[in-house]
Amino acid sequence: MAVGLLGGAIEPDESPQEAAVREALEEVGVQVELTNLRAVLGGPEFRFRYKNGDEVAYVQILLTRASLPVSPHR
Repeated sequence: MAVGLLGGAIEPDESPQEAAVREALEEVGVQVELTNLRAVLGGPEFRFRYKNGDEVAYVQILLTRASLPVSPHR
């Protein structure tokens, strides 16, 4: 099993949990269930405004485990 970090920009005021699940689906095409949340790092200093005016907030989430739901088609 490969291990790596997923990440990306979240919408301002989007919950870290929602963003983590969405990013896993967007980045690698898997649905995850978050378990054993240890830390969520973010805040106003993690906001970024693009030249076109779009604003995003970055967040880092530390988990000890993320489980993949078992597909009935496997």
